[in-house]
This record gives sequence, structure tokens and C-alpha cells, in this order.
Amino acid sequence: MMSKNFTSAEDISPKKRPETVTSSREESRKDVKETVASKNPTSLAPKKGMQLSKKKGPESQPVVETVTKAREEEIIKEAHEEHRVNPLKEPVTVEILEKMNCSMTRDGVVTSFEVVGEVLIEFHDPSKTNSTISLDHENLKSFNIKPHPSLNRALWNSSATLAPKEGGEGFPCFSKFSTIKWRYASSEVNDVPFQFTQWQTKDSLTLEVEFNGNQKRFASLTNLDISFTVTSKDKPTVASIEASEYEIKGSKFIWRINQLDQNTSQANIAITFPPSVDINDLYPFDVSLISENNFYPIKVREAINLNESTPLKVQTIRSCLLYTSPSPRDRQKSRMPSSA
Repeated sequence: MMSKNFTSAEDISPKKRPETVTSSREESRKDVKETVASKNPTSLAPKKGMQLSKKKGPESQPVVETVTKAREEEIIKEAHEEHRVNPLKEPVTVEILEKMNCSMTRDGVVTSFEVVGEVLIEFHDPSKTNSTISLDHENLKSFNIKPHPSLNRALWNSSATLAPKEGGEGFPCFSKFSTIKWRYASSEVNDVPFQFTQWQTKDSLTLEVEFNGNQKRFASLTNLDISFTVTSKDKPTVASIEASEYEIKGSKFIWRINQLDQNTSQANIAITFPPSVDINDLYPFDVSLISENNFYPIKVREAINLNESTPLKVQTIRSCLLYTSPSPRDRQKSRMPSSA
């Protein structure tokens, strides 16, 4: 069955928002007044204090629009509406994000495998930012874990707890903050969640992907896309396909495997090309996937609000993405690089 609407996994940069807001209307009004008078307005108050505009016509002169009392009230209201605390939402979100980068030969031999990850936290309630978040993780020397310089390093080393340095003002609010990062590198085939094999003739290519049951990091893979570039006049045809689907979208031939695990352990496709196509020019392939598991096992143990000495509810988001950085000059490798 051919899919018509699917996209590759990619990182979405969050919209930048102010780190803190005041809790009372009076303090907010004071901040807005200071913002209007400042040459460098903060992100909390939109840049609407002083605006330059021009009248239509060649003889127009700049007109300065001052902020009236009514407009000041509107700015305060907009700021409160934008950062209103949702009582139904957990006060903090913890996102565990990993990206894998794998290079292997056409015969499936792994030449390099790298995992980079980070834990991002975002507070949604300014009254909860003075908190600690403790994590459970494997203390493996092969994973080079580094906490952010603004965190309490001694507390992290002793109990894997994320907390600002002593005397700090708490975590940022309304924006994602990267707390720790890690990196892992190897060339072991059993680190890669799938195995890739290809059979090539002069005018045909058969590809097979098999779930790697020898690795223990991933229980399943979803939306595994393998794609390469084709021209409009040299489009290939599919002779056979199993446990997967394909689509030719613009200049991309996309082979998608929706699910790969112990039960659905392999998928294959046989593709025929016109005589004008040199199959060697198709390499390297772009590969992307999504996994609900992280390569590096890490999870939230507890979160404590220090002001009230009470537990915090935490929403956890996990994402493990395969990404690729293909090199057109590398004709002997399929690059398979892999964003709670």
C-alpha cells in the first residue's frame, strides 16, 4: 500500500520565550514600564514601546508613537495571557533527546556509530523553578556525561540530581534548558538497532532491513525511512515489496517500514531502474527512524519543589532519532545517522 502523506523526523527548534515572569500584576506593570524606557526591551514585553513608521509619499517624515496608559494595560494583559499557568498541566517537562549517527558499507559492515543525547527541562510555573530533579541512569564510563556549568556539579556527581548552583535563582521558566549531555561512540554491529543488506545488478537493486535482535537497547523501531534521489525522467519501478511501502515524492524515492521489531523482524523491496541510471550514483542513502526507547537508559526518579518541600509532577518526553549527513563523494558507503 502506498502512503501519500508522511514526513521524515526532524528537530523542531522551540520558540524562544522569556525565562521568568513576575507573579503579581503590580510587579508586571513595573517591569513593563521599565521595558518601555529601556533601549533593549526584554522578551516579556513586546517591542511596542516606541515604533517608527512612515506616512505614504516621498516627503514623509518619521513619526514617533508613544505608549499610552491604555496600551500599557494591553501589554500587561498580553504578557499575562501568554504565560498563564495551566493548572491541568504538569509544572515541569523533561525531554530526553538522542540522535544517532551510523555509517556502514553497502554490505552492512558498521564503520562508525555515534550517539549524542541531552536532557532538556522546561518549567511552566514560575513558582516551581526553585526545584531539584533526580535521575536514574547507568553510570557507564563509555558514556561521557557532562552537566551544564550553571548546575551544582557536586550534587550531580553524588546523586545524579539536577539543581542550580548554591545561591542561584532557580531554573529558567517558559523556555527549554539543556541540563546534561552525553556522547557514545563505537563500531560494534550490535549497537545498531537494525541490519542492512543490498543485492545489486546492472539495472536492479534489492534492499533488506532486519531488526537486530542481538541488541538490547531498542524494543521496536517505527517510521524507518530509506530514501535516495531520482530524476523525473529516470524514475524506477518496484518489482516486489514486503512488510513496507514506498512513495516517489518529487525527486525522492522513499521506502518506508512502519514497524520493525521481534514480531515483524524484516522488510524488503526490489527496485528496477532504467538503463540510463547508474545505481552507484544513488549512494549514500538517507535513513531516518523513530524509537520510543533511548539508547542510553535514563529516566526521572523524582522532582522536589524546594520552596514547599513537596514532590513535583513531571511530564517526560522521549525521542531517539536517526539522521544522516550524506557525502556525495563517498560511493562505497550508505550513511545512516540517527531528535521525548
